[in-house]
Amino acid sequence: MPNDDGFIDKLKAHLERLKEFMSKDIWQKSFLLKRRKKEIDESLRSIEAAKDDVLVQIQQIGKEQVIAKKQMIQEVPDGCMVVYIMISQKDGKDIKSWESALSALPSCSFGRPMYLKEDDVRHAVTAQGARLSMGYVSIFVAQDEIINDRNEFDALGQSIVSLKPSAISSNHILKFVHYNALTYFFVDKKLVLDDSTTSHHSNGDQAKKAGEAEVSG
Repeated sequence: MPNDDGFIDKLKAHLERLKEFMSKDIWQKSFLLKRRKKEIDESLRSIEAAKDDVLVQIQQIGKEQVIAKKQMIQEVPDGCMVVYIMISQKDGKDIKSWESALSALPSCSFGRPMYLKEDDVRHAVTAQGARLSMGYVSIFVAQDEIINDRNEFDALGQSIVSLKPSAISSNHILKFVHYNALTYFFVDKKLVLDDSTTSHHSNGDQAKKAGEAEVSG
């Protein structure tokens, strides 16, 4: 969810340190210190209540943005088409590296394989073999920004297209799929996991292990 620069996390840590300091015996040494402690404790409770309210609002905004992305996948704007772009990342385990790659996509898309069919990009990702370092982005662009001369193909013989400069906007990224398994939505330049794909991924892994057990048996 949106949490620019970890603001909420930093606030929580700061409040915990302050509460720990307020629990020290020094505040019981005099009447004035006791009264001051009471005032600070009241302020802390007010801040924590406000923090919780802000956190709820942030989470709600994040949910609404994800819902909007899901809706956009179903209803691409008129005059636009979805393009699937294969991307790779050396450190595929680091979600922040993928976030940076997606944020930079508008200026670093040249030379990346692009497809009009999702099945084609999934086949291309699988063919690469490097499980953790591969994925693809689904993004909508204006139809007149797509260059399709029907004579460009990838190593698998699948048709690929190109885009005109400045055709890509990071705000138009619909989803990121990590090695054909886990799907993320790109919200405020952060990747938010689509929970519905985690169960599918888990079931797929269990089926794969069961199959391997039968073969070995």
